[in-house]
Amino acid sequence: MHRSLVGSMERLFGYLIEVHEGTFPAWYAPVQLVVLPIAAGQDSAAETFAAAAQAAGLRAEVHRNGSLGGRIREAAHARIPYAAVVGPREAAVGQVSLRLRDGRSLAPLPAAEAIALVARVVATRSPELVPPG
Repeated sequence: MHRSLVGSMERLFGYLIEVHEGTFPAWYAPVQLVVLPIAAGQDSAAETFAAAAQAAGLRAEVHRNGSLGGRIREAAHARIPYAAVVGPREAAVGQVSLRLRDGRSLAPLPAAEAIALVARVVATRSPELVPPG
């Protein structure tokens, strides 16, 4: 059975992938935020941060396997807009260090502020990874 609706949706998604070269705006990305604990000691802080991000409506995952550099490269290769790195210093004070997919890093932010920043970009459907102002 032929469904022109399905074909037109396939063409739409093919067009979006081609136009954005797989680098979707944060609001459209399949995974918006990946949380990367530096070591096993930060796993609980990373899980808590990811759960709070998901509660805020973000698509977030925690990646633990492999070296930190390898996980950062993997997130960049997958074109995930934000990578939140949680180390011992950040976990102790409830902060995360955000790395943007374009290679920029933001200063460590309180977890709630980092989630609010990403949520604001997603809610406004901004093409930028950091909101102006």
